[in-house]
Formats: sequence, structure tokens, C-alpha cells
Amino acid sequence: MSKVIVLQLDSLVDVKIQRSIDAYVAAGISKFSILWHSLPLPKWLQGGNLLRSIDRFGIGDITPGEFRKEIAAILSSVSIPSAQLDKAWNAQCVVTAKTKEAFTNIESLEKAGYTVYVISGTNPLHKLHIEEQYGKKIPGIHVFSYEKGRLGKDLFENFVLNTLRIEHADLEAEDIIWLAKQPEDPHPGFGTLGWLLSPIQKLFFHKSEQEYADLARLEQKTGLFTLMTQRQNDKQILQPLMTKLRALSQERGEDYVRPEPRAILHQRQNSARTPNGPPSSTTRTPNKSPNKMTAGHIKKIH
Repeated sequence: MSKVIVLQLDSLVDVKIQRSIDAYVAAGISKFSILWHSLPLPKWLQGGNLLRSIDRFGIGDITPGEFRKEIAAILSSVSIPSAQLDKAWNAQCVVTAKTKEAFTNIESLEKAGYTVYVISGTNPLHKLHIEEQYGKKIPGIHVFSYEKGRLGKDLFENFVLNTLRIEHADLEAEDIIWLAKQPEDPHPGFGTLGWLLSPIQKLFFHKSEQEYADLARLEQKTGLFTLMTQRQNDKQILQPLMTKLRALSQERGEDYVRPEPRAILHQRQNSARTPNGPPSSTTRTPNKSPNKMTAGHIKKIH
């Protein structure tokens, strides 16, 4: 029986809205202008709202070209070339070594027979930027907001009710694991003062908190999947997921699929090439136990 894993793209990529804000400011746009056009104000007073344009872009209502025009019109105090607008907009998404390791692990899980969905409230520019940094396509089956015409709670509910419930009706909730990132408060412990320090970051944090709460309620309401939380201090992005898979495998007497970090694989490959003598002391001897993996091999769970 196949297993299903659902991952959120913002759990795999390092996303920080502050990077884009800093890039816009470096281009000559004032922080006050960015803040003013991010507040929930009437159109007649504000003229244009960045968050509304971002949401429209996120559900595919407007094309990348139309999005650029809207952003340029809203932030019209400074004329910025399209390429610079794109660079500032994409600055918030960074593919790190952990991201690449997680993407490689997803590919390994798919080869082992898992169905892996990558769900996200994203847009074509961010997707392309992530793939350019990674060097190839984002792995997994994509459930992206701009292709589905839905965001947040609406996107999650549609996916759960029309994909998980129907296409994976033969699976129990524990066989469908959804790993979600714990929302990160930009100023923990500051309370209301945090809104004064970083109002836009707090707006995005509040939105993430709401989406996480909606997802938790959806898990309780439908009973169709098991929600797991990715903590900020996890050494590897998929660490809690792999721990859960190991526990389930031991419970059921199945083989445990354990993709390994590239650093360990690279270390083993270098040790294997060391002439004259045994492997170095830092190299682990592969375990021959049927429930353990040797480097580069993935066992399929039936």
C-alpha cells in the first residue's frame, strides 16, 4: 500500500518577506509607502493595496506582467525597471543547503513508492526563481494556488476534500502525513510592540498563524490526514517526518525509508576512494540489518 506525504513549499524554502521589503527600500521606495499600501484601507483613500495585488497574483487572477504593472503603479513614487521589481519580489525566497537536501529526499521518497504532494500559496515568479536556484524542477506533485485559483483555507479544503478523500480513500489518516511549518513570530515576546517594530512582517505572521490554525481544524474536522509540525530548531527540514516514518515502520515491521543528507553520502564516497588502508575513523560502517539502509539505497514500503 502506498503512503502519502503532503509538504508545504514554504516549509522547504527559506521565505522571509523582510528581504523583499529591504530590496524595495534599496531601490528607493520608502518604508512608509510600503506600509501605507499594505494596510487594509479603502481604495479611495489608499489608491492601491499591495496585499490585495499579491493575493490576486497568488490565485492566478493576474499574469506576471500585470502584477508588475500593479506593483509599479502602487509604488509610483519611484520608477523601477521590471527586472529590478522581479529581483526585489523574489528576494524573499532563498533555496538553502537544507532546501536542496529536502528536495533530494523528496525525490528518494518518490522512488521508494511514496506519493508526495507539495502544496503552496505561491505564484509563477517565485516558482521559477526557486527552480532557477535549485537547478531543476521542484519535486513532488504540485498543488499551487495560482494554478488552482485558491488560497489559504480554501486551497487546503479543496485539496483535502477533492484529492485526499477521493484519490486516497483506501488509506487511513496515519498513512497520510501533512508536515506544516510552525509560524515564526518576527518579534516573540514583544506583544503589541512587535506591530510597531515590524508591522508588515507581523501581518504575514498573523496570516501564517491563521492558515496553520485552519489546517489544524481541518485535520480534526475531516480525520483524513495526520498533521505534523516542523519546528524552527529542527536540524533537517524533514526531520520530524522521517522520525514518524521510522516509528510507523517499526510498529508494522516494515522496512524504513531513510534518505540521508548529502554531506554523509559525500563523506562515504570520499572514504571509499581512500587508497591503502581502511576507511577513516569518521566513516560509519553500513549496518546490514534488514531495517537499516546503506548509502544510496532506498527500500520500497509495501
